Amino acid sequence: MTRRWLERLASPAWWPIDRKAKKFVTVPRGPHAQEASLPLTVIVRNILELAKTAKEAKHIIKARKVSVDGKPRRDVKYGVGPMDIVEISGVGIWRAVPGRRLWLVKTEGHDSKLKMCRIIGKRNIRGKKLQFALHDGRTLLSDKTWAVGDTLLLELPEQKVVEHFKFEPGVTVLLTAGSRAGTIARLDKIERQLGRVWLSAGDTKFEAPSSAAFVVGKDQPAVKLSE
Repeated sequence: MTRRWLERLASPAWWPIDRKAKKFVTVPRGPHAQEASLPLTVIVRNILELAKTAKEAKHIIKARKVSVDGKPRRDVKYGVGPMDIVEISGVGIWRAVPGRRLWLVKTEGHDSKLKMCRIIGKRNIRGKKLQFALHDGRTLLSDKTWAVGDTLLLELPEQKVVEHFKFEPGVTVLLTAGSRAGTIARLDKIERQLGRVWLSAGDTKFEAPSSAAFVVGKDQPAVKLSE
């Protein structure tokens, strides 16, 4: 059975909450893993500080003032995860950027319509098409020869593929886990059998798990990832 509530002391260390104020906090639910996402209540109340209490945050969310990836979300427990686009009507738009924690980076204009999605799986279906599974739970049908680990730049809400970034040496990646989480670096080498990649950021060279390297562009990030 899925948990509805989580003890604050047992919540992920990066969550921006007061762990001694109350005993429980909302458990996020949705397409993202619980440990990598934040419920809308926490975002509205604790990060954006648009409400002082969970009740006030609930009122804002239930009033359809909060959208994720262009769709209004009325579920206070809906989990916002890596690369999701969060819009608060009349307030602003943010991109959820993964790193040591989930950062909300203000965005606007056409940039706020673009979302990066990593391909995490694919399978053949009838009609000589491929079904691609993306990291945020959505799927796409295409006859393209994209590979697992590649990134698709989507234009929301139409879900139109604007650009494809291959997981290969020379591209720019964002590390989503490990001691260097949040670092933007150049991908120098891939060792697929070991599940490792070698990267460089300025004069610093290091290695990391392949699963932590999220392709975000060619020579530079294709969307805004920092303030």
